[in-house]
Amino acid sequence: MYHEELSKQLAEFLGKALPREGGMITLPDLYCIFNRARGSALISPEDLYRACLLFDKIGLPFKVKKLKSGVILVQSGSQARILKYVKEKGSVTALDLVRLDKVSILIAKEHLESAELTGAVCRDETIEGLRYFENLIKSCAFLLS
Repeated sequence: MYHEELSKQLAEFLGKALPREGGMITLPDLYCIFNRARGSALISPEDLYRACLLFDKIGLPFKVKKLKSGVILVQSGSQARILKYVKEKGSVTALDLVRLDKVSILIAKEHLESAELTGAVCRDETIEGLRYFENLIKSCAFLLS
């Protein structure tokens, strides 16, 4: 019960904090800002982690994701956001995502790679670097089925 209630409190807090953080935040950063906001009613890192793992179970709109680098973060709809950027701009690079979402280059790169693995975007690798585009083949296949 304690962790479920804490999960609901976190969701309320994240609803206000995540837009300022680009839609995602690492677990250590969340721990710091959530405890700072709570004042004297601090929680442990273990309680925070356990509460975050309950987001899906109790139907809250946030997800815990472990990136290939080992970084654990909490996010809301990052692939939809990336696809929106790609559609608006035609294509994006990891540096574009850094500017748009105000996240580190490593997190931006991991999010783009994750979006590619799910088929939301595809990449073009050139001398200038990696550029990600909307996956039109997947979009067309969806329309045909």
